[in-house]
Parts: sequence; structure tokens; C-alpha cells
Amino acid sequence: MKVQDRGETSGKKAKAPKKGGKPLLIVGVTLAVLVLIGTLAYSILFRPPLDKPEPNNPNITDTDDGPDAGEDFHSSLPSAEPVDNDKRNGVYTVFLYGIYDGSNTDSMMVATLDTKANTCNVLSLPRDTAVTYNKKVMRLNAVRSASKKDIEALLDTVADVVGFRPNNYVQVNYDGFIELVDAIGGVEYDVPKDMDQKDRGISLKKGVQTLNGKEALMLCRYRGYYTGDGSGAGHDDFGRIYTQQHFLKACLQQMISLGKIDKFDDYVEIAKKNLTTDLTVNNIAWFAKELALLKPENINFYTLPTETGKSYRENIVVDKAIEMINDTVNPYPKDLVRENFRFYQP
Repeated sequence: MKVQDRGETSGKKAKAPKKGGKPLLIVGVTLAVLVLIGTLAYSILFRPPLDKPEPNNPNITDTDDGPDAGEDFHSSLPSAEPVDNDKRNGVYTVFLYGIYDGSNTDSMMVATLDTKANTCNVLSLPRDTAVTYNKKVMRLNAVRSASKKDIEALLDTVADVVGFRPNNYVQVNYDGFIELVDAIGGVEYDVPKDMDQKDRGISLKKGVQTLNGKEALMLCRYRGYYTGDGSGAGHDDFGRIYTQQHFLKACLQQMISLGKIDKFDDYVEIAKKNLTTDLTVNNIAWFAKELALLKPENINFYTLPTETGKSYRENIVVDKAIEMINDTVNPYPKDLVRENFRFYQP
């Protein structure tokens, strides 16, 4: 299972950088795996989701007064050209996102499951990624609030960033993360350093230990751990993202290797309470079945390459982003090109 470093790219359909999700995203991926593993012991009708047509994105033709009004940016962006070929057979795309304050999104990932190649690639979208919505520049995590919780608007904006519209979505919350870790009996993890932030309710000791749900949330919320490769330097969130990705890797490896099927009813209840999605129960069970059949090393995590700009917004590094998307989550047989995107560029 691969977790790549920020800004690192490689050859065709290969590896790409890392930056990470939040605890909320961890819930979405791991809940799917758990539900699916559990269903292997039950007679459930597994059913993959149906493809939905991709709507054309509207032009941004003018700027408007708002929090970022008056900044020097392209006031008119080209429409993203629709991809004129069908997705590869056996490929499914899902947008995973978490909610941290009832409105803004805290974690965002686009996952592409390829049932022919037996791979699942997950691309993290930094929450501070600069985008345009309703003729205004804002961070990607603010689009849901600005659109009055319109999932279609959020999916359209995600399509601007990744060049295609994910076919389905899953929204998760913090409570499910704690319940999930407890339900699987905790997760063994090597905490890299003493983590003590009493103002945020965080207190963990360095070393290998089995973390329960609350302790795992402390780990994933901790700010201040910078990685040795520099991916956390200068920005609290990058170190936290790094830790979260590696925790998710450990969590998934343990669930797949141990075959946690003895608490299926508990997993279903956690999913029902903490997931908001357009997937049916049968769809979720199908995804779980497919994920459980994957080898851990074929579940890979990447992060959209960005660089910190004005007001600490993350500006997309265009050429690297297009290369990474084509190498990891592009569901089409042909490479996406610049015309398929609507990147905000300062």
C-alpha cells in the first residue's frame, strides 16, 4: 500500500505525491472496507452503481463582490471540455468527504476502483485548494457552505479540479471514526513522538501501541509533527495529513489481513448512522466485497500537488496535477488534457 510524498511524480500510470485526508476521510474508506468484509459472511446481493451522465460545467464569466473580491485573478475561465469517451469497463469513481462544523468540508478524496486491474487509487484534495465558485475565489472546503450544502455544486467544483465528475459520493462524520476504530478492537500503530496539546484534548505517548477510537482521533488531529522528507515543513496541515495517511494504511492492512467479519451488525449500524451517500446498501456491500479482494499494496494514496500562495490558499501545480490525475484516478482510456479542467490560477 503506497503513500506518496508531496510533489513527487513518476511515469505513466504509476505513482504520484502525497498530502492527505482527515479523520473523516479515513472513516469513509474504512467503513466501506468493513461493511464489505462483513458481507462476505452473509447472503447479500452485491450490485455495482450505475454510471450517471456528466453535466457540462458552466462558464465563469465575471467576478463578483465577496470575501476575495478585488484580487488579481482570471475573471473568465474556459468551460471544461466534456470527455467524449466512456469510462473504462470495470472502473468506478467515488467522492469521499467529511464534515467538521456542519457546513464546511474537512477532508476530500476522489477514489477510483479498477476491478479489472484490481487496484484502488485515492487522491486527496487539500482542503485549502484555491477554486472558483459562483464567480468568486475560495478554498475548496468552503464550496459546500457557499452553495448552501448543494452536493451537486460541490461535485461540479471537484470536476473542475480533477477533470471528471465522480459518479457517486459519500459524506462521513467524526463520530463514526471513533466507533469504527473501537468496533475493530483498536488499531496497532507506532506513534512517532509524544503528542501533547491539552488545549485540543490531545495526549499520546510515543511508541507502538493499540489505539482506541478516541486515541486514534487524537493522533489524526495532532498538529506539529513534521515529516523528515519536508512534506510538513512550514504548514501544520501537511504533517497532520502525513500522519493520517499512514494511520489509514495501518488500519486497512489490519482489517484486510485479520478479516474482521465477526461484528458485521456493528459495522452496518455505524455506516447507517454516519454515512450520507447516493449509494444503496447493495452498492456499498459490492464496493466492500471488491476492496476486500484487493492486496494491501494495490490500495494507494496520493495528494494533488499544490504550492502555498496568497492567504495560505493552495494553488494547483497544473502540469504535475494533470500528470498525477492521469497516472492515478483518471477513469477514461485516454489521458485527460488541459481543456478538461478549470483550474484556478492566480
